[in-house]
Amino acid sequence: MTQCSYYLADIGYQCERDAEVGQEYCLGHLPRKDNERFREWIEELILQEKTDFIGFIFPASFDFSGKKFRTKVDFRGALFSENVNFAGCQFEDEAWFSRAMFGDSCFFYDCIFYKEAFFSEVKISGNAQFNKAIFGKSLYFMDANLYSSGNFESVKVENEVNFSRIRAGNEISFKSSFIGGNVTIANSIFDGFFDISETSIAGNIIGNKTIFVSGIDLMMSNIEKIVDFSDCTIGQVANFFLTKFNDNVNFSRTEFQGDIFLQKSLFNGHVDIEQVSVLGKVYMEEANFKYGNPFDKIILI
Repeated sequence: MTQCSYYLADIGYQCERDAEVGQEYCLGHLPRKDNERFREWIEELILQEKTDFIGFIFPASFDFSGKKFRTKVDFRGALFSENVNFAGCQFEDEAWFSRAMFGDSCFFYDCIFYKEAFFSEVKISGNAQFNKAIFGKSLYFMDANLYSSGNFESVKVENEVNFSRIRAGNEISFKSSFIGGNVTIANSIFDGFFDISETSIAGNIIGNKTIFVSGIDLMMSNIEKIVDFSDCTIGQVANFFLTKFNDNVNFSRTEFQGDIFLQKSLFNGHVDIEQVSVLGKVYMEEANFKYGNPFDKIILI
């Protein structure tokens, strides 16, 4: 038998499966295939715990819902041409989706990731649904492109969430979530609203040099450590109503293009607003600043 010729140079991966008769690639890497046969083959591979799907091409919608993956699952560089459903899946080892391309929506709601979940450099054309998922370690989305909305509401992440250098074309929401480590969104562009309201964050928020085109919402959230929104552009609205900041907050050199809502918020650390510009209004009734209110001296443009 001839070996499949698929090779992913970025990670030095060479497929070792047999190529299809008269073809250059195995069934997984073959661009055109019998979809029903392909589905049956994937089911068989999962039962055999052979969950290396690097670079596989899924030409039609695919349903993995409710599956239990007991070993590391690897979809790096895979192409999902249409909707793919992983709702309710359990990933008992690492889950790798880095550099995968989702041609439509992907559904990961109610999933349990017992170890790290890697989605760095993914491209998702449709909606990304991760609501109510549980991440036993960390969630990585660095350098990703989410062309539509991302629903991460009511998720639980034991360690960090890293969304640095991403581009999001619509709303991203972590509303009502728990994050046990840092939230990193530095050097990103959010064209839609970024909502992390009513959320408990045990680590830092690292959001410097990020553009929030439609604004940001941290209303009623609790952040235990340092918050860094320096050198940002925040459009339309910045909502920190009833937010509890337990450590230092850095807004230096940030441009607020809309209104800032600080009513009833609590700042237990120092607040840096050096060279801040505000194009809208600042509402701060009943806000509590442990080391003095720096917004009292701000010059509204």
